[in-house]
Amino acid sequence: MAKYKYRECSDLIKVINNYNSSEKNFIYNLIKNKDFFIGIRHHQLKIYRDGALVLTIAKNRKREITYSTPKHNMPYSKNISNQNSIPLTFEEIEKEFSNIVSTAKKTYKDQKLYEKICQQWIVNNNNLNDSNCFLVDMEYTHQGKRLGRFDLIAISRKPFPNKKYKVYLIELKVGTKSYGKKSSDCGIIGHIRDYLKFFDSEDYYNQLKNNIYNILTCYKLFPFSNPNIPMIENPSDLDSTPNILLVSYSHCPNIIDNVNNKKVDILNMKAKLKECLFNSSKDNLISAIDDKKKIEGFLKIEESNFLNNKPIEVTQKVNNKKYNFTFSFIDADEKDCWKDIINDLH
Repeated sequence: MAKYKYRECSDLIKVINNYNSSEKNFIYNLIKNKDFFIGIRHHQLKIYRDGALVLTIAKNRKREITYSTPKHNMPYSKNISNQNSIPLTFEEIEKEFSNIVSTAKKTYKDQKLYEKICQQWIVNNNNLNDSNCFLVDMEYTHQGKRLGRFDLIAISRKPFPNKKYKVYLIELKVGTKSYGKKSSDCGIIGHIRDYLKFFDSEDYYNQLKNNIYNILTCYKLFPFSNPNIPMIENPSDLDSTPNILLVSYSHCPNIIDNVNNKKVDILNMKAKLKECLFNSSKDNLISAIDDKKKIEGFLKIEESNFLNNKPIEVTQKVNNKKYNFTFSFIDADEKDCWKDIINDLH
């Protein structure tokens, strides 16, 4: 197996826990603030607001805490260089942080990055409540073969009867435009192709399991860690195969001010999905995947599955292992519709 840089920053967190009170309290307040998501990366903490990266926290060789923000969050700064990020002192952070957050949020809203905004909204609402799973990460990427990003990674709060915690790989769509403009190369097919490539090698899933374990372990190092964090003791506590959930929201939930986005009803979402996957002769999916054996389960989807509001379930075998795919369709007007994505994790 290749030597990966796993997501691990326990040493950084230990430095933070022993740092001077003002900086430590600032970081603690960010982590405890339900409006922010803390991404555990390789020797870094990434702070997100509404899906946008607002701050990176790291340490230098002198074990001093360092800060930086993407340069587009400070277009007015005199420190902008050819680098993608701007280093900041703690004093500058204290002075500029609210402006940085406002700029990052406005940029994401102006660019209509509604899916990223929804991702964090789902994560924060879910993890602060007693739901049946814990969302571990957003925009997960793997080292090695390029396989795109997984929007959300989740695990069950408790082990199942086999004493294993289930793992869920989640792709979120808002409306149907991101299904893909061209039927033969639509976004949905691209995601399916990435998942199938991911399952081709156990290395990728082993990497993911180790990263999940490391992320949860790091969260627990803070003195105020979330009591809802699953208590896995080893990566082997995670199930041998993940489940895949492709979720479509009818439109952007009412979480962004002044957004004019048209609602798509569930049957129309299903019709668009069918068009992307199959068209009239089912050749879209067939032409996109080299090995037809890897899409046998998808080709067995019956016409009746597209004529009701229920999720579409697919079981697909890859390298003699069975993987469960669920296409879920959610009306974003429903109260607490973030719960629906969780209810489909079974």
